[in-house]
Amino acid sequence: MNPEPDDMNRSAASGLALAESALQVAKDEYASLDVQAYLDRIVVLAQNALSRLPEGPRVGVGDMIHALNTYLFDEEGFYHNRHDPWDPRNSFLNDVLDSKFGDPVTLSVIYISVGRRLGLPLKGLALPGHFLVKFPAGSGDLFIDPFAGGTPVGAEELQFILSTGSGAGSWSKASIEAFTRGTDDRRILLRLLQDLKKRHIKAGQHHKALAAVERILRLAPEETSELRERGRLWELLGCPGPAADDYRAYLARRPRASDAERLHRKIAFLGSRKLTFH
Repeated sequence: MNPEPDDMNRSAASGLALAESALQVAKDEYASLDVQAYLDRIVVLAQNALSRLPEGPRVGVGDMIHALNTYLFDEEGFYHNRHDPWDPRNSFLNDVLDSKFGDPVTLSVIYISVGRRLGLPLKGLALPGHFLVKFPAGSGDLFIDPFAGGTPVGAEELQFILSTGSGAGSWSKASIEAFTRGTDDRRILLRLLQDLKKRHIKAGQHHKALAAVERILRLAPEETSELRERGRLWELLGCPGPAADDYRAYLARRPRASDAERLHRKIAFLGSRKLTFH
């Protein structure tokens, strides 16, 4: 069930809208999940981080980032889950708040949500193969890696992340600037859902992957490739009719797609199949 408009307005005003949206995704896995209880935990994290600030009238952004890093990573022990990166629980914010292990996106969601409670205008930074947090500042943007314990990311590290994640070698200054403008909350949630979808597919949990794709298409109906992905999942679940419908919808938007001929053949093949149940 989606939050009511008044609830969403309250979450936005409190800096918790992103966290609430991420927890709503987790409700697909945990139907009885108490979303408000986990939002309250984020509020407590922010209150405790605030108490780590030095006393005095000249508390700056650097002090706030330091307090945030010290509390979340050194005291609370939030950490990257390199041991089992394909575990779907890495994409469920409640699990990450419970276990303290997460992936770049969920750790960033916690960092952003807690930071916003402190008054920091943090944004996400969706990079190929990685995810960072951006603090926009007129004197020079600050990039932070929650997956590495809040480590600041400089120009060389950013270049390395981009090159490694995309396999495209060196990047021009203009390209780096385009990537580092920041990501709105809708795109952060989209990245979380796409990661979750991949994890479910890796685990062979096609019903759950389908639920993730459904959420992606509600959130971002312009993501045409997800129509093809949903068709593939329907096919794997033994539902040729819905699969063919999604392939047709994909081709209606991309009639000259590189895989158009293959999909037309697949649609014809699916038309000859009967529904099976898995």
